[in-house]
Amino acid sequence: MKQSPHTVTKSNQECPVCRQLSDRRMFSLGAGSLFRCRMCDTAFYSPRPTACELSDFYASQTYRDDYKSGDMVGEEFAGNRYCQFAQALRQYDEDIFNENSRRLLDIGCGTGDFLKIARQNDWQVAGVEVSQDAVLEANKKLERDCVSLELADQLQGNRNAYSVITSYHVIEHLLAPLAMLKQAHELLKPGGIIFIETPNIGGLGARLLGERWSQLKPVEHINYFNRRSLFFALREAGFVDITTMTIRPQKIQSVANFPQIVQGIMLAAYEIVPKLNLGASLQGIATKPR
Repeated sequence: MKQSPHTVTKSNQECPVCRQLSDRRMFSLGAGSLFRCRMCDTAFYSPRPTACELSDFYASQTYRDDYKSGDMVGEEFAGNRYCQFAQALRQYDEDIFNENSRRLLDIGCGTGDFLKIARQNDWQVAGVEVSQDAVLEANKKLERDCVSLELADQLQGNRNAYSVITSYHVIEHLLAPLAMLKQAHELLKPGGIIFIETPNIGGLGARLLGERWSQLKPVEHINYFNRRSLFFALREAGFVDITTMTIRPQKIQSVANFPQIVQGIMLAAYEIVPKLNLGASLQGIATKPR
């Protein structure tokens, strides 16, 4: 007899990061369940969608409309994101800003707002984006064809080429997150830096809300990382000098409907929890060995 998601205790499939068959069910989620790998601590959704199902999902008008109306778009948001990125990068390796020719690749670059800001700050930029419409818009915005559809396209002539690779809120979407990190490793020059951001399943909000956490949304998000699992993934991909940290979100919509005094308390909490590594977003910075 076929089991319902409520009775399944193991996924019976490989962890998308460490490939081990050792996990435990956390709770039911949509038409499936969320599982956590006992080996590397990565959480993942099962059953996994197919590549075709994901392609159809991201090509849908509903997804495109939701993305365009979301909080993580626009030049103001990109400018704030760049400022935080530059500050974190300087703390990690200030010498990167002294290079004469700094090349940056943004994996999952959307319509190119972050790349536009980076170029204004003396980076030579390129991007990868799965949406054909977004690629066209980004190349128009950047006034040259520097954004492509496939990360594999970058491997043609760009191995050991980039100073920095960024990837904001992409790894949680991928069927093969470790493969993306390994491709990024190939594209970085020796001593190059990868900068990753993803929702933090180890954050305070995720811990308190459990299955009601807002970032639990299959099939859009199918992988979930905490500091331990992101460190593991970066190390497995060949990176060294790995640093992980958590940050608060730029925009906090969840407090808008509370009384002013409660909003103040909640906003203060959002400032404090990243210092305890419980922030809503997780970042990882690491280096390709020289």
